Formats: sequence, structure tokens, C-alpha cells
Amino acid sequence: MSNMHPAEMTEGEIQQLLDRGGSGVLSLAMDADAYAIPISYGFDPGSTRFYFRLGYGTESEKRSYVEHTQTARLVVYENIDGEWKSVIAAGTLREIADDELNLEVVRALRQADLPLLDIFDTPRDELVFSMYALDVAELTGRKTTAHSM
Repeated sequence: MSNMHPAEMTEGEIQQLLDRGGSGVLSLAMDADAYAIPISYGFDPGSTRFYFRLGYGTESEKRSYVEHTQTARLVVYENIDGEWKSVIAAGTLREIADDELNLEVVRALRQADLPLLDIFDTPRDELVFSMYALDVAELTGRKTTAHSM
């Protein structure tokens, strides 16, 4: 019989999970109000930076949260055969200007797990898209491990 216990992930285990790229949940805050959205991300391990492309409608609540958030958090997780892993990245979210787009950003964004369908209520041609970087100040990971009894 086995029993699952939580454990800290090593730096290497964190890198492996993040290097696969994909999706997670981005948490923002304004005053005492939280706002979380599912998001596709790219990760650059050399700079410990995540990259996102966010879409905004004309009356986007999301833009207000992005502009007012002091510390953003990204949660990336997976569950394979009942064994959980999760990584939380905390840091500063900043918009990337067009002249800052370079090969590093493009490589990282290739990892993003972009949906094949539109999830927006607003027609796609009415959305404005902006690129963002999450400059990580803190990166932690937890996992479950099996212990025999």
C-alpha cells in the first residue's frame, strides 16, 4: 500500500516542468480584489522569464488588473497518474514593446499551448493583443511522492 506525501521540487524538476511550456493560471490583483485567468505561456530558463500574449476587448476588466497588479503569480501544474506537480512563479508583469521582441521571446513563445478555438466573447478582429513578460522574483515547486507503508 502506498501513501502520497508532499515534497519540495528540486530546481531541476521545476525546470523540466516549465521547459515543456504550455498553460497555467495567471493571478492578478487590484486593491483587495483578485482576478485569475487561464493562460498559455512560453518560458525562457536563461532569464527566468515567462512570456504571454493577452487579448483585450474594448471594455476589458483584465487590462485594469494588469495595470494595477504589483506582484503577479503564475501557477503551472500537472497530474500524471495521480502524482501532482505544481510550480508558482511570482514577479513583476510588464508589457513588451514591439522593439523589444527578439529571438529569445519568439523561442519562448513557441512553447505556449495556444487553444485551437476562440474563447473570447468579443470577435477576434475587435481584440487588441499585447505581449507581456513576467520577470520572476520567486519560483517554488511542490510535488506528491509515494511512500510505502
